[in-house]
Amino acid sequence: MRYVNKKHIIFFVLIICIILFSFYIFKDHLFYAFKDKNTLILILSKINPLVDSMSNDPENVLLLKVDVKDSLGNPVPKAKIRIYCDEKYGSVTPSSLRTGKDGSAFVTFSPSGFVSGNTGDDIETLTITAKLDGSNIDSSVNIKLRKVPVIFVHGYQANGSIFSNMSDYLSSKGFICLSISYNSENGVIAGASELGSFIMQQKLYLLNSGFQVSRFDLVCHSMGGLVARYYTCCTDYIKNNTGIRKLIFISTPQKGSVWASIAKSYFNSQAILDLIPDSQLFTEIFPSLINKGLNSSIQTASIIGQYDEVVSFESASLEDWMIKTTVFNVGESNMNVKSILDGSIMESANHKAVLNNTKVFETILSMLENPLPYPIKRK
Repeated sequence: MRYVNKKHIIFFVLIICIILFSFYIFKDHLFYAFKDKNTLILILSKINPLVDSMSNDPENVLLLKVDVKDSLGNPVPKAKIRIYCDEKYGSVTPSSLRTGKDGSAFVTFSPSGFVSGNTGDDIETLTITAKLDGSNIDSSVNIKLRKVPVIFVHGYQANGSIFSNMSDYLSSKGFICLSISYNSENGVIAGASELGSFIMQQKLYLLNSGFQVSRFDLVCHSMGGLVARYYTCCTDYIKNNTGIRKLIFISTPQKGSVWASIAKSYFNSQAILDLIPDSQLFTEIFPSLINKGLNSSIQTASIIGQYDEVVSFESASLEDWMIKTTVFNVGESNMNVKSILDGSIMESANHKAVLNNTKVFETILSMLENPLPYPIKRK
């Protein structure tokens, strides 16, 4: 009899423990269920309050925080919150949540990349709203979606000003345009190092200005395209994931330029040595990099002027990666014996004129605003 009573006591104690444990686990749910929710305070805020705009890039993530408090300022755990925004412009994750012990929870917003055709600075001012379930209480934040910034990368013996007309055109379409001026004489690899530093500086500068950027688009002329190729395939880029969304080449000698073979007798420059078709850059360095020197995770395009004096269509071609090169009828051919003998061919008028052509501007705009192909993966 004593043994039976002892079993009953143990069973009863276990039941009490289970009830107490269940109450401990679900007490916050119970307390919240019986609260007058319309007396609660809900606050949705950005983790970085300085950010008032962000690039319209699906890889750009905005961090948000939800706080729920009672009228005395005490945190309210297990409060059920729904988060929503116009799905055309992006999405929030999670869209439904409960606050933790401290009465808070975190949520992220990612843009859709939707292009509205707006030519102003802002694609759209988006409102993200948090609503307390079962109440009339809500809280909102606004964020401006802006176009992905463009960085121009110049070629040999040039500087950022060579893109001034293209920059003015794209700026009028709502793009933030940035130009690097690196020391091209030091060659492709040194230029890539300068480009990497410039990108990190600009990302920080824009963030401090209230504009959060995840990736940039690169528009590169001539040797600048090789600088960008090396940069986006080097170890530091892969390790740090310093984002580039699109890579647009303009008259880039992907296989070198025959004029560099001639110029090496007149210029003592690492850049000239790099640009020789059978240089170490093209025969050893690029082939040893990821995907033979063209990053397959970056949308890519290529264009060239029909009468380019420095870069042939064959050299500009990216057909090994299945990327089409678009040819523009810019200028006229000045390839003749006289121009070669008197050296005027080296002035490269057509090679540079492609940067000042309205049709080229319009094509670059279309490339920036619409999806581009990715290079195929090579073995």
